[in-house]
Amino acid sequence: MEQIANAWSPPVRVSNNAHIINAKFKLLRRILKKWSKNLSNLIKLITNCNLTIAFFDKHEEIRCLLPREAIFSSVIKRHIKSLLAMQNAYWKQRFTQRVMQFGDENTKFFHSRATERYRNNVISLMDDTGRMVSSHGEISALFYQEFKKRLGSSVEISMQFDLQTLIQPRDDLEHLCSAFTTKEIDAIILDLPNDKAPGLDGFNCLFFKKAWPIIRNDMYKLCQDFFHHQADIKSINYSYITLVPKKITLNLSMTLGPFPC
Repeated sequence: MEQIANAWSPPVRVSNNAHIINAKFKLLRRILKKWSKNLSNLIKLITNCNLTIAFFDKHEEIRCLLPREAIFSSVIKRHIKSLLAMQNAYWKQRFTQRVMQFGDENTKFFHSRATERYRNNVISLMDDTGRMVSSHGEISALFYQEFKKRLGSSVEISMQFDLQTLIQPRDDLEHLCSAFTTKEIDAIILDLPNDKAPGLDGFNCLFFKKAWPIIRNDMYKLCQDFFHHQADIKSINYSYITLVPKKITLNLSMTLGPFPC
């Protein structure tokens, strides 16, 4: 939380609130990447904690621990619990398995499945001539041509029902046009699922809940700008178009359906 506060406090030399939030998240991501390097070697830290705990347990069998020794041993035990929780979260995110929750056994099964998933994360395509394509340049060219062909076509839509008969007009809807309140925004943040990420930057909803006291003022300003049609959200409202195959096969061009965004 200290790293988040340090990254969020410096002023940003842009006027639009959407650009301000985008710049702060970019800075925060760089700072957290540098900070996380100190936590990367979890196996070594856990091993050292276990050795320290075993050292005190062995001495406790011979004599009573001194007050400072007992306090230090309890601190190490609390610390190893947090390290094991970090290790569990790391493998959960890498494996992306929904059945694995905190408290489940962190076995080699999940480790091997996560590693196997990363090994299979390779794209191979077959072009119109039946030749397998694996280089980045040829794959990107095939993707571009396929997207251009499918996204450039349209189908005429015919209305088969009368909206006037389905939707009855109402006169008491003025509250739908009222400005956002801070209580409404806070309630939405609290209702978000913890293990979901609203964007591709890796900040999940649990981060927003924990860091909300630090980032909420900027979020309030963004919501107000959006309500008054003053927010330039191009910097935060972007997405990737991804090809999703209907089944596992090398010939993706034969199995792809419509492109979800």
